[in-house]
Amino acid sequence: MTSTTRANRKRTEIVLPAYTHVSGRLCIYCGQISDTKDHVPAVSTVWAYGTEYFAKLRIPLVAYPACRECNSTLGNRSTRFDLKSRAIHLYEKYRKKYCSLLQQPEWEVDEIDALDYSLASYIERAELLRSWIERRLRFMEEIYEL
Repeated sequence: MTSTTRANRKRTEIVLPAYTHVSGRLCIYCGQISDTKDHVPAVSTVWAYGTEYFAKLRIPLVAYPACRECNSTLGNRSTRFDLKSRAIHLYEKYRKKYCSLLQQPEWEVDEIDALDYSLASYIERAELLRSWIERRLRFMEEIYEL
């Protein structure tokens, strides 16, 4: 283990107890299964400024359940500390990221059946991905009133 890794772990051990952990199995942003925690503000930011800085500004330290994509999309440089503005940021990012997929026309079953296997498989996979993205975006729209 490198000294950098040890230093990061030490920082995390010092800062993490200051966070209030919100429990849950679903991502707070998109409703998918959560497999990470989104620390708001980021642990690195809290380490740099100190917990007293955020207490003075009345910014609570909270760890929300999040899916890996939402957590990595938000990153550790975000200056958005409230849940709704973070969700709006994600919503806009996903609309832009998946724009071409969301604009593709829907295929009828008989149209897909007329195609060869590889093209039909590709289109079916794209349809599944689009429905998954649409569910995530719809969740954000309903929960955060977007």
